[in-house]
Amino acid sequence: MVAGLLDLAALTYSFVQGLAYVSGLNLFGVVVGVFLMRGSLQAALVVRWLAVWLLAALLATVFVSPFLQPFSLTFAQLRLGMGPEPVAVGLAVLALALLGWLAWQLGREPVRAARSARNLRPWSMATPALVGVALVVGVGVVVAVLRSGEAAANARMLAAQRVTPDYKLHVRSVSKSRGANGSLITANVTAWTDSDIKNLPVQWQEP
Repeated sequence: MVAGLLDLAALTYSFVQGLAYVSGLNLFGVVVGVFLMRGSLQAALVVRWLAVWLLAALLATVFVSPFLQPFSLTFAQLRLGMGPEPVAVGLAVLALALLGWLAWQLGREPVRAARSARNLRPWSMATPALVGVALVVGVGVVVAVLRSGEAAANARMLAAQRVTPDYKLHVRSVSKSRGANGSLITANVTAWTDSDIKNLPVQWQEP
């Protein structure tokens, strides 16, 4: 509940100041916090299921993310001070700690005993863990397939025309939108060397 209130405060402040903010728990955290404080065993089960799912997904993201771009690009970003922001890393660690704490607390013996006394069926936590990991791996596979297709090759060709031959190219994203005159393909390409990194948006029209 405290995390939800803090998130709502941050969301309100960002809205007033015109800042970008990706909200997380906000009102949901406050509501389930109230139910947990009132001793709702069903809320405890749902919250633990969601905590295990998110925890598995976040941990899988940590392991999958480095493989979604070339290692040489990652090393160049770290060398040039373009790695993750310390605040973002700190918030991610706090989120992992909170989710792990919730999963542990809501799975302890007093909660299990209370559910057993009311003949409530236990839920397996293997399911949300597997779903979280499978979701992240599935997204990673889809991204890898998109980056190896014809559209990605065309994006690299267009980006290569805007930099010198010593730059390496990595397609970060590809999107397609249909219009009256055909399809508009938009891609974001990162070009890098050991001493420079450029983000190059490119787009083209297809029938």
